[in-house]
Amino acid sequence: SADIVHTHRFKENILGSLAAARCGIPSVRTVHGAQEHSSRWWHPKNTLFVLNRLLGSYLQSAVVPVTNDLRRQLLSEYPAKKLVAIPNGVSFEHLQDVHSPWPDDGVIKIGIVGRLTPVKRVDLFLSIAESLLADSSLPALAFYVIGDGPLMDSLQSQVCGLDGGDCVTFCGHVAPAYGYIAGLDVLVMCSDHEGMPMTVLESMYLATPVVAHRVGGLLELLEEDDCGVLVENHSAEGYAQALMELLGQPERLQGLAERAKRRVVATYSAERNAQQFVALYSRVVSGGSVG
Repeated sequence: SADIVHTHRFKENILGSLAAARCGIPSVRTVHGAQEHSSRWWHPKNTLFVLNRLLGSYLQSAVVPVTNDLRRQLLSEYPAKKLVAIPNGVSFEHLQDVHSPWPDDGVIKIGIVGRLTPVKRVDLFLSIAESLLADSSLPALAFYVIGDGPLMDSLQSQVCGLDGGDCVTFCGHVAPAYGYIAGLDVLVMCSDHEGMPMTVLESMYLATPVVAHRVGGLLELLEEDDCGVLVENHSAEGYAQALMELLGQPERLQGLAERAKRRVVATYSAERNAQQFVALYSRVVSGGSVG
């Protein structure tokens, strides 16, 4: 029988914590990002949102945000003594000997990776592409949307109206996407908010420079040691300007990639993540303090 239950998502948090309590064993949860819920107080999902928060506060032994920034946000929802930040980790062995699906043809390849949902702002990425493709002073560019999701049809319709839309490719769902990430010259992460995305950790290890929204866990990942470009102006113009400047500085591109790889190897390994969780599990099972 299990000694502890670990849950990760909204529905699993509710069902897993209740099941663990019924079995008389402790449970913990990981929080990967800001909770999205309806602004309408009468929306049915908001009832579940409140239940989810109450179970984390009173029934589960620990709440594990993946970034320090997220921990600070959660202080208004959960007791501080239950909040333990443990960053995500990446398994480097899976990132060995990956190969790009695209030829080395001199075209600069810029991509976005993720599920096609509103928070990922792929619509903004396409507007960035339109802005850059309109600049005749730039070298040849190609843009790749790697992922699938409910917004696929509307995003493809957006491309149909773009000048230079034939330079945008929808790759669909790719698993794993390591080769695609390695084949990019720049990865763009223009989400409205993020926790600690595995895509960025993988990009750092694969030496693909990242241009990202200056928000959430992306600051922790990229700002320290200057491991990526963080954009404050969350608009097509803001990202396009950052990309134009970066593409004109090949030595800076290389430096970002090298520093990012060193940082992810030193700080964000799957082994280190596992060790931190084993230590947390031991404290919870023994009834010790976790915060």
